[in-house]
Amino acid sequence: MPALPSVPTYSLTYGNCEPESLYRLVSEFVGPLGPTKPAESRQLRYLVHYVKDYLRCAGFVCETHYIDKDYMDDFAGFYAKSLRQYPNYCWRVHFFTETINEERLLAVLRETKALPEADNAPLSKQLRNSYRGYVVLRPHPKAFVGKSVLSPPPQDASRLFKCCRRYETHLAGITLGLDAIAFQQQDRTHSACATAAIWAALQKSAFDDDLRVPSPREITEAGTRYYLSGRPVPNQGLTIQQTCEAIRSSGLAPDMFLVEDHPDLCRDLLQSYLCSGIPVVTTLFKEPNGRGDGHSVALVGYDDGNVQQVFNKGGVPPSDVLMTSAGLVPKGLCITKFYAHDDRIGPYARVTFEEDAKSKLKLRYDWNNPPDEELW
Repeated sequence: MPALPSVPTYSLTYGNCEPESLYRLVSEFVGPLGPTKPAESRQLRYLVHYVKDYLRCAGFVCETHYIDKDYMDDFAGFYAKSLRQYPNYCWRVHFFTETINEERLLAVLRETKALPEADNAPLSKQLRNSYRGYVVLRPHPKAFVGKSVLSPPPQDASRLFKCCRRYETHLAGITLGLDAIAFQQQDRTHSACATAAIWAALQKSAFDDDLRVPSPREITEAGTRYYLSGRPVPNQGLTIQQTCEAIRSSGLAPDMFLVEDHPDLCRDLLQSYLCSGIPVVTTLFKEPNGRGDGHSVALVGYDDGNVQQVFNKGGVPPSDVLMTSAGLVPKGLCITKFYAHDDRIGPYARVTFEEDAKSKLKLRYDWNNPPDEELW
């Protein structure tokens, strides 16, 4: 009788946030599953750039045996039935703005044990303040970026992320928390871009209404239950009707707007929803009138810093309505920069809304340095 496979033990590894260190970590986990080149993954390159250059993270701690709820549901629905033997566990990488090692973590644990009721114990407080979130690595040779809960870019008077919610997690018994909105990459089996966008939006909308956030598999199954346009698995994407049905099945009522020929209305609607803390699932098409291949993202924030430039005022007004010589003007009309959870790129990807000569709305990505632009 063949021996049963051994169960991996829970352990912690430490490292710095240099690109080579993070690429090596991913290769160690997903490399045995097939040919993998982490440095060629657009999502991983974006995340490495984001945590190091935007969040200013210096060190990470990796849990090498982590059970992720969403991946386990996808595993039970597809990967467990595959001829290839996929692991049923993930790795989870926690990021900190300080250098982290075993000695530092043990010092926090000793302090927590000695002062269990002291929330403001100096070492524990310093560790919590330096925490910037985590990324789950799935055992998939291509789509290995799982649930990622990372802090948004620093907020100021013009950059707003009201779609964030509170997440709490535990590392070796230490409670850590942050305000964010989760992101994950499509896995190309149960989820395509629309499923990933809906899942990200429901992280806030369903949470606010005390509803359970469905897994990507459940979202795809709900969307294709009555409107089947092809094989649900592997999923090739959801239509507009399927997207609405998936949202409706979660307990929420979708509201749909077609705004291709109305750029002012689009900006005003987006500002209203995002300022109210409601993420917006946005479907984009490169061809007019919704023709051709589409792509869905979840908009989660915006920057209204150009209000001051447009109206030549001394500061950004706090009101959502501006008084000008022409009368009352919604502030949303002045916003051109939004932040999107785009599963092809990463969380909080910066996008700019533009108008062409025919007043058609265009969306331009600018997420890398030098800029890697893409026009929709």
